[in-house]
Amino acid sequence: SARHYPSIDKARAGVEAQEGKVQAARGAFDWELSGKSEGRTGGFYDSRYTEGRITRRLSGSAVRVHGGYRASGGRFPIYEDENVTLSGGEFNAGLSL
Repeated sequence: SARHYPSIDKARAGVEAQEGKVQAARGAFDWELSGKSEGRTGGFYDSRYTEGRITRRLSGSAVRVHGGYRASGGRFPIYEDENVTLSGGEFNAGLSL
């Protein structure tokens, strides 16, 4: 057994590596949760911005569905107008191909 054990151990490691690849491939269809929050205190542009998003790739296709919410408050410089939301925030949903 001392002579053959290294090859058995190597084969076992190869099986475990392949099982890891299968698990990673299945994970491509898991839900993804992401978020972002920024804030500026004091000064003329006193502002805050927060967003959250959940995304999932549909099984067997390249389509991704997503939904999220974002909210902001305060004053933003003109080059950050994309961060300005309605007073109650904004929900969004969509598909990506």
